[in-house]
Amino acid sequence: MFSLSTCMNYLHRYLGLIVSLQILVWSLGGFFMAFWDFSDLYVGPAPTPIQWEKIALPGTEIKRYLPEKSSIKAVRLLNLGEEPFYLVERIAAKPLLLDQQGQIQSPLSPELASTIARFEYVGQGPLQSIDLLPNSKGNYVSSVPVYRARFGDKQKTEIYLDPDSGSLLGRRKAVWRWYNRFWNWHLMKYTPHQQSNKMVLLSFAVLAFLVSLSGFWKFFK
Repeated sequence: MFSLSTCMNYLHRYLGLIVSLQILVWSLGGFFMAFWDFSDLYVGPAPTPIQWEKIALPGTEIKRYLPEKSSIKAVRLLNLGEEPFYLVERIAAKPLLLDQQGQIQSPLSPELASTIARFEYVGQGPLQSIDLLPNSKGNYVSSVPVYRARFGDKQKTEIYLDPDSGSLLGRRKAVWRWYNRFWNWHLMKYTPHQQSNKMVLLSFAVLAFLVSLSGFWKFFK
């Protein structure tokens, strides 16, 4: 039969080993997040003014170029790739992008997506590929279609665009997925389910409490 002292020894030793594994993950995650610098991904191109001389379609005439029964929620004038476009946001429908000739550009053609991606890119590498993905995993996670543009620089920068509005969704590097993975591990997000992650966090909190409690008992004993 185990004595109380023996039970406390085993409790402190083996539960402490489990807790130390998570501490190791925290340490590794913190090191890599401090080592990798992604600040340049949040730096976009310098803003450029809209060239008013290129606007040939008055805003009051937009509706006649839209599909029938389109319920308009908002209309915005955008400067995409240094060209003016109208973004028409609709109720219970996808947004539509109109050029100055009244042509609907949603979803974006690969040529237009390439132009916008080059404009949003601030590096020196050439555009290597432009792909319309049905969904995206890894560097950028999306359950809906996105455009991915890959550039040939040392960091293998990727630009992600909304195929309907042409808006920038994100800038990524090749190692971003590892950064994001370490970040999730640092926050103890081991599963896609929030409730499961909460249970993991609660379990480690209980284990850490038991390890601390047994350590205090061993110290004063």
